[in-house]
Amino acid sequence: MHSPSAFLNDVFLQNAVKKHFVMLVCWPKVIQQWLSAAIFCLVFMSSCCAPTEPTLIFSYDDSTPFPNAVKCFTCIDKKSNRECNERAYDAFCPKGTKYCYSSHYVNQKTGESILVNKKCALTEDCTTNTVGCTDTSTKHVQRCVSCCEGTQCNVLSPHNSTTAVFSTLTPLNTAPLLRIPNVILILGLMTVTRILRLIT
Repeated sequence: MHSPSAFLNDVFLQNAVKKHFVMLVCWPKVIQQWLSAAIFCLVFMSSCCAPTEPTLIFSYDDSTPFPNAVKCFTCIDKKSNRECNERAYDAFCPKGTKYCYSSHYVNQKTGESILVNKKCALTEDCTTNTVGCTDTSTKHVQRCVSCCEGTQCNVLSPHNSTTAVFSTLTPLNTAPLLRIPNVILILGLMTVTRILRLIT
């Protein structure tokens, strides 16, 4: 990268600037104004109209509305997972919802999607008993349900018993663990060590 002084010392550049400056000074005022406007437009267009990311269709406040807020893909009665995700409204789930829920009716013989529903789910909507695949009254059609924990974790739809699961970031078992204070644990280890020394 050249420094600004290196550019000014460049003979070729100086000659080119002088040549164009002389041409600009000698030209009639109308052409000078037209060229000035054209140069301004080119500079303005190159700086302001550089490619940017596409504007989102749905605008929303991206600040978290409450602690541990999640976003889920949400749709009702779409024909495919792709259609569901493309038309999903990008917003935070209501307070009290913790999981993302997906229901997918799929033809097990052809693998064709029939119906997809996704939503933000309450804890009682997602249990180990509510997920999985079940047969429907239509031949070869199963309804597969999955739940997951985490923002937009339901990007995929369940299509068999391997993917129709309940996946969480935190353990589901809420039974209290037996906690032994560190002092008791250390005293126990010291006692066992002394007993072993006496025996040997």
